[in-house]
Amino acid sequence: MPERKSVRGRSPQLAKLTPPTLPLVLNRKRLFRVLDKSRKRPLTWITAPPGAGKTTLVASYLKARRLPVLWYRLDESDADPSTFFHYLTLAAKSLAPRFRKPLPALTPEYALGLPTFTRRYFQDLCTRLPRRCVLVLDNYQEVPETAALHHLLYCALEELPNHVSVIVMSRQQPPSAMAKLKADRGLALISPQQIELSKAEARAIVLLHNRQKTGRSVKASVDELYRRMGGWAAGIVLTLEHARSRGVTASAQAGETPETVFQYLAGEVLERLAPEVQQLLLKTSI
Repeated sequence: MPERKSVRGRSPQLAKLTPPTLPLVLNRKRLFRVLDKSRKRPLTWITAPPGAGKTTLVASYLKARRLPVLWYRLDESDADPSTFFHYLTLAAKSLAPRFRKPLPALTPEYALGLPTFTRRYFQDLCTRLPRRCVLVLDNYQEVPETAALHHLLYCALEELPNHVSVIVMSRQQPPSAMAKLKADRGLALISPQQIELSKAEARAIVLLHNRQKTGRSVKASVDELYRRMGGWAAGIVLTLEHARSRGVTASAQAGETPETVFQYLAGEVLERLAPEVQQLLLKTSI
């Protein structure tokens, strides 16, 4: 697991538990208001495809609202509950170091009573978290469909006090284990359509990346970018960066698809598909 360098004697932070470093980003006030409202419920579930800007949205929102955060980046290893609780304990210790008593450890005797352990663990965890704290679970789609974590998360959410909320980012809809929470209106779902950039937001991003452009050139860039990329944040940003590196306008660059966009799609989409699906897509594209 990669680690971040220590600062002023502090122990190094695991990348898995570290919020992303934000580049120059647009504060999406439209969605900030949606998140303000959704956080009144225990769980906010953000579903959107790769490159839609889920992680950037949540990180910039937490920074703008100055909310304390316990950030957890999920991966396949979290299918094992002991791994999940181990790293969650490390994250809690980093966020609230003044608590010396350790959180409950998942030992073998709890194997047949995981829901009970989960409830006890989160009761203890939430007493340590500061008010208005947000537990962020990023990359939730990496957790296998059959993992016990889906059911354990539901148990955890039932123990959350009013001063703690959870935000999940995923490329997939909530698992069936969350159906009851959704029925009880304990889950706020933010859809891919809501995450897509509006044309006004696309224009603001063009202006952020090209501060010296005139109104006419900005309009031409936005019109062409939005025609080709729609509200896909990664496509627009990658095209702007590629255009700037070549010293051309985004409107000129938007007429072709830069190699960086293909690389992004290959790494984030194609490589994650089953081999037979990759073959089908390659053959049909030809």
